Amino acid sequence: PPPTLSPTVDPYSGFYADVSLRKCLPNSPNKPAWNEDVAPTHLECCKTYLDWAFKDCVADIPPTFRPTSYPIAAKDMPDPTTSPTESPHGSGFYAEDVTRSCLPNSADRPNWNTNIAPTQLECCQRYFDWAFAQCVSNIPPTLRPTRIPTIAPSAKPTEVPVTAEPTISFPPTPGPTISPT
Repeated sequence: PPPTLSPTVDPYSGFYADVSLRKCLPNSPNKPAWNEDVAPTHLECCKTYLDWAFKDCVADIPPTFRPTSYPIAAKDMPDPTTSPTESPHGSGFYAEDVTRSCLPNSADRPNWNTNIAPTQLECCQRYFDWAFAQCVSNIPPTLRPTRIPTIAPSAKPTEVPVTAEPTISFPPTPGPTISPT
């Protein structure tokens, strides 16, 4: 093509939201055709299309080459809400049989799959009782403390019990013992 007087616009500039992954991806020919929403920057994409999963989304933004004063400026944070924001696909987790895991409810969930539970643990208990250990091994660790803390270890090891009288032991016999008749 002949040269133009103005810069050529890249048809694949910007970022689009992948709700199932909870992150924004660079616009490309691989973007689903039905998704027409594209933001100019990664941060704008997270703010605009994944505000309900903002922390997960921005965690995927690569670091800059020079230091910044704050990782994310307060003006770039989404407005707080008074109640939790749900995914456009609803909340909960659905049972995925091939990997025997419970995934966040998203556009990737097949319409026929109505096995949805409010938490990953409940999903594993309900739908994978036969593969429970495998299912729960796919649950990531929580970022906040659990409700019931584990019991802390004792300050010092337990001492070996001491009896008042010595313990008498007999050496083993070389063969079977025959009891008197």
